[in-house]
Amino acid sequence: MTDLVMTKRAGRQGEVGLFIDSEIWEEGFQAITMGGEVTVKATMPRNLKQHKFAWALATKLAELCSSGDERLTKEDMMDHLLVEARHYRKVWDPLRKKVELKPKPTNFGAMDGVAYTRLLNRIKYVAVTHLIPGLDPSELKREVEAMLAPAHHQDFR
Repeated sequence: MTDLVMTKRAGRQGEVGLFIDSEIWEEGFQAITMGGEVTVKATMPRNLKQHKFAWALATKLAELCSSGDERLTKEDMMDHLLVEARHYRKVWDPLRKKVELKPKPTNFGAMDGVAYTRLLNRIKYVAVTHLIPGLDPSELKREVEAMLAPAHHQDFR
């Protein structure tokens, strides 16, 4: 097993590949025979901008979905979003004799960037189809980005 840090970029014309961009990883890469088949588990580090976006989204949705005296917190909304996005575990409550759905962790150690991006896309889908049906996804994205960086645009893929 060889751990390598690689960058996805264009190769020859019409090709895209993973390439070693530092000599530090060359020795491990050389251990792979030319033309040899390898199994790859590609992970990406988490993106702090996405993390901030998710919490800003939960804050905005909590504001929009709160009514009268019942105020939702961003934590309540995040838990709801995670469960609706099917990112939960089932936990047996022996006192109430029923199964409860508890959100799985989303901390940086629990998920890599690829998994978190997939989850964030499901969360955004839940927001515009279940919580606020008919809301334009690009409008929601603009509002949440404005909360985070009103002076300049940030990219939250």
